[in-house]
Amino acid sequence: MAHYSDTAQLSIDLVNTFDVFAGDDLLGTVRDLTDFAVAHGIEQLAATVKDLESIRRARPELRRALLAEDEAIAVVALNDLLAAAKPRPQLVHGSDEKWVFGYADPEGTVADRILAEAAGGALEEIRLHGVRRFNTCGSSTCEDVFVDRTRNRSRRFCSSDVCGNREAQRAHRARRAHE
Repeated sequence: MAHYSDTAQLSIDLVNTFDVFAGDDLLGTVRDLTDFAVAHGIEQLAATVKDLESIRRARPELRRALLAEDEAIAVVALNDLLAAAKPRPQLVHGSDEKWVFGYADPEGTVADRILAEAAGGALEEIRLHGVRRFNTCGSSTCEDVFVDRTRNRSRRFCSSDVCGNREAQRAHRARRAHE
């Protein structure tokens, strides 16, 4: 059985801060971006308006890269995002205390640090498992991105507890309505 890391979690969380279905943006303010950065271990005093604008501009490109059908297209787009974030690759301790590559320059801006780590993590996931592991939720009311870590790539929902249950309830109500 393959071991799947959480190298792409930051990139997944970042693209999912904008709900493409409802149009809601979880990064509506500079404070929201600062909170997002801190929650993802990117310690810095505070984000700026410029950081927020940079993240908002880069987020759609990151989403397109994660969902690209062609792995080469995804890699080029992610490499471009990584290069623009002025990375400084280095080995760091990951959440499980194993050595992993970190990409952010500790002296960089909040946006550069987030984008470097997000693009670098997504590239690592592609290197390990391919771009076809990235998918969008199969719910009729959700477009969140997730990494399908099942052996046969059979995962359909970003969350089986939320979206999976909602879809099951919808299907059950539809069946009952036709009885």
